[in-house]
Amino acid sequence: ADTAVLLMGLSMLLSSLCYFWNFVDTKIVYRKHLGLAGFAFAVTHLLLSWSPFMSLFKTSTWSSNGLYPVLAGTTAMMIFSVMALVSNQYSALTLGGKMWRGILRLGYPALLLVAVHITLLKYSRWMAWAEAGFTSLPSMSLLMTLFIIIILLMRIALEVSLRRQRVS
Repeated sequence: ADTAVLLMGLSMLLSSLCYFWNFVDTKIVYRKHLGLAGFAFAVTHLLLSWSPFMSLFKTSTWSSNGLYPVLAGTTAMMIFSVMALVSNQYSALTLGGKMWRGILRLGYPALLLVAVHITLLKYSRWMAWAEAGFTSLPSMSLLMTLFIIIILLMRIALEVSLRRQRVS
């Protein structure tokens, strides 16, 4: 799961990095490959998590808090699946550039859902780490959630910059 977040996150982060720092421009060609490789890891994570996913269909799950992280992760996976399906030139031509980019930008809300998924699953572990006095390294889940926040903040900064540029 962490590898999926890292690869898909880097794929999405490349747009902002290329806009703000020219030395990254040569890496934009890897965006699609990073995203699809990350998606493959996300599918693998889903397959390895199949048993908890199937527990959604048990009545006891509906009354517990286990439902919400699975719903957030499943919704994100559905969005990432659509993105993977349209990550080709045929779809770009068929859908038109504006709609195609709009679909691919759904990855940012999907990343937010992934952050919700991770937080709901790991928050108690993060608090236990903090209460222990930060005596060890933080968990990867906390680092991945912070990475997602950075990606989302960079996208917001890019949007603000582009809107300011259009106005002036």
